[in-house]
Amino acid sequence: SLQRKINLKNWCMLKFHFWSRRFVAVISAVPSSISLHYIRFLNAFIRTGLGTGLYCLVHFLLVIIVGCEYLILFPYEQQVRPSFRIPLYYAVGAYLIVCILFHYQKACSVDPGRPECSDAEPLCISCGYHKPEGTHHCSLCGRCVLYMDHHCVWINQCVGLNNHRYFLQFVIYVWFSQCFILTANYTAFWEHFYSVNRLSAIPYCAQHLSLAPWRGLLCSLIPNLLNSYICFVYGLAALLSIILGMFAAWNMYLISIGETFIDYLA
Repeated sequence: SLQRKINLKNWCMLKFHFWSRRFVAVISAVPSSISLHYIRFLNAFIRTGLGTGLYCLVHFLLVIIVGCEYLILFPYEQQVRPSFRIPLYYAVGAYLIVCILFHYQKACSVDPGRPECSDAEPLCISCGYHKPEGTHHCSLCGRCVLYMDHHCVWINQCVGLNNHRYFLQFVIYVWFSQCFILTANYTAFWEHFYSVNRLSAIPYCAQHLSLAPWRGLLCSLIPNLLNSYICFVYGLAALLSIILGMFAAWNMYLISIGETFIDYLA
């Protein structure tokens, strides 16, 4: 009976150690499993959620800015600008809108470039394909990109060999458009800025504007928002002109020295 008790005790100890190791293995695997699922969720969110949302936001802001310029600011400027400038403003604005939309759509739709399938060295450790010089693997796109500069959430894909020029031209045209707003609407902005707290004397509503037959409708529907609307558009233009100006200059500098943003960081 003593031998049986010893055998039972040994068996229990073996089972205890066995299940203890299994429990520790499961517990230690949970963080890595959660981490893996979290990374997959984050990648999917950035690609489908954030990227799509920012794509829509770009078009929404474009509508907001164009509406303010063409319906409010350009007609208002006719009273302080030479008569030939207003049609010129409309023409320049239309040209910039077309250029911005064209280059943005091309930056979003043109494939940034992928290396040809080959067994030549070196190989990418993530996807196993040939990785030529200047090529980097994007974890968000799940592929290698030729001359990858960076992954841009605003275009929902990477900036690479084939779409870098469209992306840079989009940034430059947006910068030009914001500088155009700052110079063309200087008078209108300050006159409305100083009347923010005087809703009864909104400059746009107090003037007779031949180029704005919709003035009465706007002043009756959103009189309390007109000053804020104009100040928001002008403030956004000031902010974007600074940020995009520095970003475009930085990109052109990297191009001039033959490097991408990733190569420069490395």
